[in-house]
Amino acid sequence: MIFEESKLKLERAQELIDELDAVVRRYAQEVGGYIKKEYDGIHTVIKVGMTQPLPKKVALIAGDAIHNIRSSLDFLAVECVRLAGHPDEKKVYFAFGENETKFRQQFKEKKLRLCHPEIAKYLEHEVCAHKDQNPLLWALHQSDISDKHGKINPVFQATILEDFHVINKISNIHVHFSRLSYDEENGGFVVGKMVGEVEVELKKQPFCYLLFGPNDYLHGKDVKEYLEKFLKAAKDIVDKCEELMPDSVKQLENGAPE
Repeated sequence: MIFEESKLKLERAQELIDELDAVVRRYAQEVGGYIKKEYDGIHTVIKVGMTQPLPKKVALIAGDAIHNIRSSLDFLAVECVRLAGHPDEKKVYFAFGENETKFRQQFKEKKLRLCHPEIAKYLEHEVCAHKDQNPLLWALHQSDISDKHGKINPVFQATILEDFHVINKISNIHVHFSRLSYDEENGGFVVGKMVGEVEVELKKQPFCYLLFGPNDYLHGKDVKEYLEKFLKAAKDIVDKCEELMPDSVKQLENGAPE
């Protein structure tokens, strides 16, 4: 099968994303959330969070998913060059660059101009994986670098409060919130600072989702959202390269014995 290694890497990435989702859901259900009120006589500060920290394996699963997606593109590059008649070419990798000039240089150094002409044109001028032209792929590359250097830890949690009321005891004003989410700050998530003493009525338990950690290129961004974006982008590139591959090559490759 053409681009089999790339497709297997992407399948594995999907499995890891599903595993990550299951681990976080189980954690949220088993651990549960808390809500705290701190009244100083004038103001009430409301904080929410989870009662226990995230399992350490969460960051490892996220890092493995990123690496599988990123490496699928390197496998794609090697295969494209091989199928263009250069099976013994060394140091072939997918090209990224911080800007257009560096990307063009990397595209040449990574041997991608040895691909079939239509594929080389597509990768260089349409995919164009540099920071200005394709910020999503550049973020994938940078996040994979962070993971290789052990900097993806910690992926940290954020709490979502859904459907809750805040009641001011002095004014008797009721404020209804349908959905609010907050980044972690100093061991908790600060919902707000309100004048007077308040009561909080939760209709649902706080729910946990993940953000990239402070040392990651995507600091503060939603982990699952970006993993799914990365996966789709890589799949689209693999599919397009397969589409652009000459039929004679595809037939030979797909019909070749194991």
